[in-house]
Amino acid sequence: MEKYNLESKTTSCVLSKNVLKEIEVYLTYRLLKKLNGVLGLTDKAKTEYHFILKDGLGEETLLSVDDYHREKLPNELEEIILEYRVNYLDADIRIRFSKGFMLTNIKIGLHCDGAKEIALGIKSEIEAILLENRTIHYIFYGKFAWIAWGIFLVAFNSATWGLVKFPYSDQVWLFLLLATLAYYPIRLASPYTDFDTKNKERRDKFISWLLNGMAGVFVFGVIAIYFREKML
Repeated sequence: MEKYNLESKTTSCVLSKNVLKEIEVYLTYRLLKKLNGVLGLTDKAKTEYHFILKDGLGEETLLSVDDYHREKLPNELEEIILEYRVNYLDADIRIRFSKGFMLTNIKIGLHCDGAKEIALGIKSEIEAILLENRTIHYIFYGKFAWIAWGIFLVAFNSATWGLVKFPYSDQVWLFLLLATLAYYPIRLASPYTDFDTKNKERRDKFISWLLNGMAGVFVFGVIAIYFREKML
């Protein structure tokens, strides 16, 4: 028998009860049915599944997403963990969704014939579900945050000291300054995994207001620069 362990990041996404239920159905029904066909398991192969909600005070372990009866996920939620185990295969699947980039991942451990191919297939199926609810919040994490900081420094120095000049350079530097200044407060309001909560609804309205405000400032700034150049 082959033994294979996989660990990988999952995509940034909006995570609702419906998405969690779709993953749960895949793990506890479709996957087991597939393993039955590929490996000749019986439907009586012992399995364990847990749905875990974690906040700042502790964690709640349920046997299914259906056991959580509220329409929205709790506002204080920090992590969701899905754990599935098929004892016959010594198979462990653990999917961890966190607001932070570093803690969000999927871990799969299998001990069976064709373990690597099966593990990669499981990862692919789960990613397919998440991609339907993907966000662009990944641009606020990892290398993208350093790129934004670099753009800000270049734009700030160029706008302040006139280091780089070209047609409409003032407008371009103004736009880049405003965009990068908005980047970091928006990042604070853009968790890597965006749980579907009441707070999320209010936050989305605030971000929409902020972006509209920044757009207004940019348009006003461009007009002001245009008239200033005309008057000089």
